Amino acid sequence: MCFKNLRFLLVLSLVGLMFSCSDDEVAPENEEGLTEMRLVFKNPTDGEVVATARYFDADGPGPETPVFEVPDLLPNRTYNLSIEIIDGLRNNRDVSAHIRNNGERYQFFFSQTTPAFSNITYKDQDANGNPIGLELEVRTVAIAGSNGFLRVTLRKDVNKSAPGVAQGDVSNAEGEVRIQINFGFRIAGGGI
Repeated sequence: MCFKNLRFLLVLSLVGLMFSCSDDEVAPENEEGLTEMRLVFKNPTDGEVVATARYFDADGPGPETPVFEVPDLLPNRTYNLSIEIIDGLRNNRDVSAHIRNNGERYQFFFSQTTPAFSNITYKDQDANGNPIGLELEVRTVAIAGSNGFLRVTLRKDVNKSAPGVAQGDVSNAEGEVRIQINFGFRIAGGGI
């Protein structure tokens, strides 16, 4: 089945200081079987994976409770960030590969009400030189012990030539929301 026929909308909220499943957490809407999304944080110098934030729902839209894994991140650190999306109900289909191959139609947008990141920069481009958002450079806020949230939104059929869209402003992007997930992060103690 082509991704263009895949209809899903995930709305996840990870609430609380411990970032574990709780009664405050909003249950996800997952109508078409998306089972996993990972935010993979890598050291920009050597590419080593240093942390992974993960949403996992083994039965997709079924009754099982999704699992959330969200790592602590160090303050005032730059990471390369990759987004990986898997459809485990369809033989672990790599949905992110489809997005990359059809990048002219898709773009990720990032918003923060309580920032976990002081900077988010697109590092990948579609065939027209516009951002996709599967590859990013991010910098965590400098305040150790703080908590922040990152909303990751994927839109399809985006108007990438609209004002501000290439810089990540979703207000003129148009298109259809396909994925929306709120990841919570704790900025741990440490150093620079």
